[in-house]
Amino acid sequence: MFLQEVFKLSHNVLSQEQCYSIIDLGLAEGLQNADIDSGNSKNRRSKVSWLKDKKLSMLLFSEVSKVNKLMNWNFGLVKPEPLQFSQYKLDDHYNWHIDSHFNPYDNGLIRKLSFSLILNTEYTGGELEITVPNPKNINTTIVYEKPKVGDMITFPSHIWHKVNPVKSGVRMSLVGWILGRPFV
Repeated sequence: MFLQEVFKLSHNVLSQEQCYSIIDLGLAEGLQNADIDSGNSKNRRSKVSWLKDKKLSMLLFSEVSKVNKLMNWNFGLVKPEPLQFSQYKLDDHYNWHIDSHFNPYDNGLIRKLSFSLILNTEYTGGELEITVPNPKNINTTIVYEKPKVGDMITFPSHIWHKVNPVKSGVRMSLVGWILGRPFV
């Protein structure tokens, strides 16, 4: 599949107040070590909690759907998965990975689009890198413009990406995935 653009940075998706409320909710849910379904567990170090806020999920589903059309990805989207609050402290990271799974879920759906909503900016490092591997070169794209509170980065779930180690402060984000029927 060839995509002209592999990510979209959307500004001001949520207000600063909404983002700080999400931080409070994510912390109140109780953080646990982040797991990896398949792969080397040393590739990831962060803490997460799960949010089941349907109103917030549907708001973000609507925003991702707009990006899907704007970017001409035109993926068939069905519904969101539960939201993941992520916290990265000093040296925490998530090495190269994709968000797609090997097999569809029991309901026949797959992850089609992923997003990361920036909840705070009081950190250094922690950049999100996105790449499309190519045998002639590795065309890595870093989101150079440091996103602001309330900005969201959306990208297809099969695209390789990583979160670089945090150098200072604490990086907090809300991560989500939008499901659809498998590609045919």
